Amino acid sequence: MSELFEKNLQLLDFTIADGSLRLVTQINDTSLTAPEIFALEAAREFKADAVYFRRFSDGRPPLPQIYLYNNTDNQLSDDDQLANIHRDLWSNCRIPMFIVIEQTDVDIFDTRKPVTIVGDKITTTPIVPKIQLAADAIKQFSRTLFDSGIFWETEVAKRNFLESTSA
Repeated sequence: MSELFEKNLQLLDFTIADGSLRLVTQINDTSLTAPEIFALEAAREFKADAVYFRRFSDGRPPLPQIYLYNNTDNQLSDDDQLANIHRDLWSNCRIPMFIVIEQTDVDIFDTRKPVTIVGDKITTTPIVPKIQLAADAIKQFSRTLFDSGIFWETEVAKRNFLESTSA
């Protein structure tokens, strides 16, 4: 994992240390549960770099909610690549969101919303314009909101992530 990717994850309050974030490269870690291994294998199919798991105190298995992509090196600079990832995640219905972490900002995508097809070109649009990692606006996508489930009650979530648009 690159230092910049790790630093930007920390700005979003996602850390590997607390167990809510697992890197796809950790798939052979013997401390992982079967649901975590299954989720990481699926994430690897979609070329994700990490998976955020919501954890529960009542014994339920961890629930994968977000795929995170490291684009600090502009590897995903081609809009077609993002659109294809979005299309594949939408049709698979595994997670509601994916986040692309850039050098100085993030793009957040709603995988319950289909991509746009115009002619033979597919496109995708983040749910909000690029969010600067240094801005206070990033707090609306902090890990703590996902841990508690509060995020799904926010106005941003209510306007997006609709079951009616999922595959």
